[in-house]
Order: sequence, then structure tokens, then C-alpha cells
Amino acid sequence: MTPDEFVRKWKAAELKERSAAQSHFNDLCRMLDELGPTDADPTGEWYCFEKGATKSTGGEGWADVWKRDHFGWEYKGKRKDLNAAFAQLQQYALALEHPASGFTPTGRTVSARSMSSRSTICAKRR
Repeated sequence: MTPDEFVRKWKAAELKERSAAQSHFNDLCRMLDELGPTDADPTGEWYCFEKGATKSTGGEGWADVWKRDHFGWEYKGKRKDLNAAFAQLQQYALALEHPASGFTPTGRTVSARSMSSRSTICAKRR
């Protein structure tokens, strides 16, 4: 998948977060010529969708995508609060074995943050 194909497809998408997240992530992997979670780790031991996690504040939750020693990824719908999404990932940090980075994409924006230094990169799609 080319970057133009990716943008064209996802710019037109009107799906809710839950309906689009895994397909979007798999397309992103295809565009970057990387294996997605299911192809790279069929057991889900170190790379998977919907990684269960106990929150540091109590209760259970799910990281949308997780890759051991690399990242936690939490999708949010269009116009949602990226800071709240990142805070949600931080609540999972212990259960996710302290991933190095956190990603919180919404409809047109992706926030990438270091889980240790709180530095942020934010990219906005036109």
C-alpha cells in the first residue's frame, strides 16, 4: 500500500474507533512494509492487538496494539482528547512491561510520546 492509497482510504473512512482500529493499523504496517501483529507473532506473546492490562489506578483495560519493548498504541475517535488517551496508556505501563513509546492516533492526528521523558511529537493529517 502506498502512502497516497493509505491517505485516500482513511481520509474517506467514517468508521468508529472500534470498527477501524485493527484494519487501520494493519494498513499502516503494509504501507511501512512491516509485519502486523498477527503475522509477526501468531501467539500474541510479544506483539498483539487488544493486550489486556491491569491499570495502575485499579481495574482492567486493553491496549489497542502492543509490541513488547517497543510501544503501546491507543486509538481514539476523531476529535478525542489525545492527552486523555496517553494518560490511559500510562495507566497500563506496568502491565505492558514499560513500553518505550506511546502512540495515540485520532481521526487526523497522531501523538507519539516517549513513555519515560514525556517528550511529544504530534503529526496532523490534512
